[in-house]
This record gives sequence, structure tokens and C-alpha cells, in this order.
Amino acid sequence: MLKNSKKLTIYRLSMYVLLIGGFVFVSQLPALSATDLLLQIEQKTSRLAEDVGKAVVSISTERTEIIKEQDRSFGDEYYERFFQDFLYGKIAQRAYKKIGLGSGVIIDSQGHIITNEHIISNADKIIVTLTDGRQFQANIKGSNYATDLAIIKINAPDIHHAKIGNSDSIKPGQLAFALGNPFGFAVEKPEPSINFGIISALNQSLPKIAQSDRVYKKLIQTDAGINIGNSGGPLVNIHGEVIGINVAVYNASRGTNGIGFAIPSNSAKLILDNIIQGEEILYEWLGINIHDLNPALANYFGLSKPRGVLVAGVRPGSPAEKAGFEEKDIIFKFNREKVKNTLEFIDSIKKRKTGAKLKVKVIRRTIIRELNLTIGKRPTGINKNKQKKLSKTSGQLKKQNLNIPEWRGLEVKKEQGGITIVNVRQNSSAETGGLKQGDIINAVDAFEIKTLDDYKKAIDTASGNVLIKTQHGYLVITE
Repeated sequence: MLKNSKKLTIYRLSMYVLLIGGFVFVSQLPALSATDLLLQIEQKTSRLAEDVGKAVVSISTERTEIIKEQDRSFGDEYYERFFQDFLYGKIAQRAYKKIGLGSGVIIDSQGHIITNEHIISNADKIIVTLTDGRQFQANIKGSNYATDLAIIKINAPDIHHAKIGNSDSIKPGQLAFALGNPFGFAVEKPEPSINFGIISALNQSLPKIAQSDRVYKKLIQTDAGINIGNSGGPLVNIHGEVIGINVAVYNASRGTNGIGFAIPSNSAKLILDNIIQGEEILYEWLGINIHDLNPALANYFGLSKPRGVLVAGVRPGSPAEKAGFEEKDIIFKFNREKVKNTLEFIDSIKKRKTGAKLKVKVIRRTIIRELNLTIGKRPTGINKNKQKKLSKTSGQLKKQNLNIPEWRGLEVKKEQGGITIVNVRQNSSAETGGLKQGDIINAVDAFEIKTLDDYKKAIDTASGNVLIKTQHGYLVITE
């Protein structure tokens, strides 16, 4: 009895030590000492790091950027114009080489490497460094902006590749190892770093970046440390299988011990062959901007619950416009399926093929309407066109500060393209409603806002709860 009790004590001690180190094991472990048990774990982790690490590469890129030779600020627009026009003349531009760093993982014996699209985007030159120090220039086989995935290829003999696992089989609490090698090109022995932790959560989303069509959804969240520059590296399970591609890390202190996110391997598998072949990734497309309903929006539209999705914009010539969608429509049923939120709605779209004909029910000004929708193919180059358009207008906006009285805690100014919020008073109804400095007001209730006069007329007639449209969508300012 005493002997069995001693074994149980050692077992519990081992479990306690493992939990301290961040491990959670659900399988029955033999009655080993805590030291022997940790040695076994250490050996397995070391083998995993060595085996998978051989497939992890360092990626360095060069891209050309055009920068103005003279970039001074005198704090006064008049003097800036004077010095530019009369002293400097036309400001010279010079091409600079910008260096980028990232990681990747070799996925087959042919030298195909998966990484993030943002790492190799617009690169003039891509250099891949292996763990044995060999360097090769890589070619882009294909990339996909929306999913932030890319495939590059090197022609190299005797390379080691990792095995891609099944990300649908992972669960929160399971072990995860994040690998990356952003500085392999600069060190004598370029071995990747490895950090361990657990799968913290699944199906996570990151906020959409303004003016970007890239959306990060259904991500794996992990507390395994993803260092800066480890984007594109693999997240692997205890068996050394790639279950995700590291894409982002969040930490308010800008350190490395934050919350990491990875694109699930199964999401990558869906388009991997297409990217390798350089084929276009065809996505189902409706041509609408949507966002979730919150309690304030639901109350404004007379709904008992914040369920469904709100249409915030309809693209001209899109399948949605042809079907008769309008802004402020609330989609609550899609092909006989109830629509709860944007994530579920987008997943429903992904299940349909291009050309599929569906019936959609919307609430429009309290009246239920049924629309006949044909799912289309997403136009090519939609992101690049938007980026080029933005780059041409960036920095050319003429600002004019105006003496406009505060309206529910807002101070605004007129800018090219609309009315911009320059300040939001603390604890005001505008702040409570979600308006922020830098937001552009496009509409107030039924009034479209393009000029200062539009804005003044709108706020003069506004009463009660007011629906505001910004570049991010709709929100409600309460009275």
C-alpha cells in the first residue's frame, strides 16, 4: 500500500511539474520520477525541433521604393510651398532598396515553400536561406492576397520537407510549437527558433484593416511565442505535423509573449495546388459589404434581437446589385438557412459554387423581401486596383479646418471625400456609439454627406437615435 502510495505521489508531482511548464497530458503516464519524465519530454521536443527545423527557411526580400529626396516639414503649409517652389524646385525622387524578412516552410521534395503573401508581395528579389547555410534565389509560383498565402520555389538538392497535418483535428489545450527563422541569412549557423505552448482557441478573427480586402478569419490562436519576423513559419503539433502558418502576433507591449495567430493548414490545402500551378483562385462573390448587428443597430431597425447581417454597401455591377440588394438591407435568411452573423454568412457563401442560384430574404424598412441571387466570380485585380488608387491620392488631400459647433461630442473638418472626425469628446454619445477620430462620415440617417452644407442640414434635422455611416459601416448614436 505504501509502495503504491509513493508511486501515486511521484505521478502527481510529475503532473504538477508538467503543468508548471505549460504542458497538459491526458494520457496515462508511467510512474517515473519528475526528472525522468521531463527528460523524456525534453528529448521528444528536441527531436521535433531538429526534424521540423530542417524544413524551416529564412526569407529575405528586396523591393524598390520611390522616396522623395527632400522630405522636410516647416509646420506651416505656406512656408512649405514657398521653399518647395522657390528654393528646391521640383522635389527629386530616388529609388531605395527596402529589405524585408520572414520565414517559410518547405512542403515537398521539389522545393516548394509556403509562406505569407505579405512577405513576398512586390518583391524584386527573394533569397531563401536553409538551415545548413545554403542560399538560393526563389521564384514566386503563385500567391493569394485574400488568404495571405504564397508559394515560392527553389531549385535545391538534398532538402528536407515537413508534413502537412489536419488542422480540423486539433482542439484547445493541445500542444503547439511555433518555428521561424527570420535572420538565417545573417548568422553563421542559421537554425530556426522554436517556442512551445498550447492551442488557446479556434475560429478566431482579426479586425479588418481599413481600405483592405484581406480578412483574417477562422484562425488558430496560440500562446506559443511567435517572434517578430516569424510570419510564414509553421505551427506544428506534437507529432511534428504542420497545422498552421504563423501570420500575426498581438501584444500591447510589443514584445514576443503575446497572442499568436496562424492560418489553419486545411485552409491552405484548399488552394495549395492552385497556387503551385499559378492558377487563379476563384472565390464566390456577391459584391456587398456587410457587418454584424449590435443591440443598438437592432433596436434602431426595430428588431427584437441582433441577429442577421447588415448590408453596408453594394458594388455597382455586382451580383448583389443585379439581385436588387440595397444598403441597410438586413439579411436574415439565406437559401432557407437562418443567418446569425457575418462569419456564418460568409461560411455559407463559401459552400456554394459560382453560378449557384439562391433565394435570400431581407428586411427592408420593416418589410420582408425575397431576392433571387446568382453567385458570381470575384473579379481579378480588385485589391491591386484599390491599392493603386489609394497610393495616387495619398498625401494629396487638402485639409480645411472649419469652425463647426460640436454635435453630440463631435468635432469635424471638411476633407476631400467627406467629413472627417478630428476629435470625439470623452463620455459623449458619439464615443459611446463607437465613433473615433479619423472616421469619415458618409451619411447621417437618410442624408448622404459629401459637403459641409450636407452635414449641417443633416445635424439640424437629426433627433432621437441617429444612424451614422462611416467608412467602416453603420452605427447608432443615441440621444
